[in-house]
Amino acid sequence: MGIMTSHLVIRSRERLSQIERQGLYKRERLINGAQAGRIRVTSQNLERELVNLCANNYLGFGRSSRGDVNPRRLALASDVADVFLSTWPRKIFAP
Repeated sequence: MGIMTSHLVIRSRERLSQIERQGLYKRERLINGAQAGRIRVTSQNLERELVNLCANNYLGFGRSSRGDVNPRRLALASDVADVFLSTWPRKIFAP
């Protein structure tokens, strides 16, 4: 490890320790299964069921708690992504 890398690692660890002491460090919970309205999570070696109030699956494109995917929603999401990505440079850079 070079001097700059070593310095960066030391400074990062110090800053993370400071954030933890201030109570500002967020530990991520491991979601055990598909995201849904109710989920099972593991945190600090304890598994429990919680109500999921936020998710990356807010549009419902992901798998349901039964493990299935709605093919119509998946196709629609794919079509929207295709249209957006095909016009993206013009939308962003057009005068």
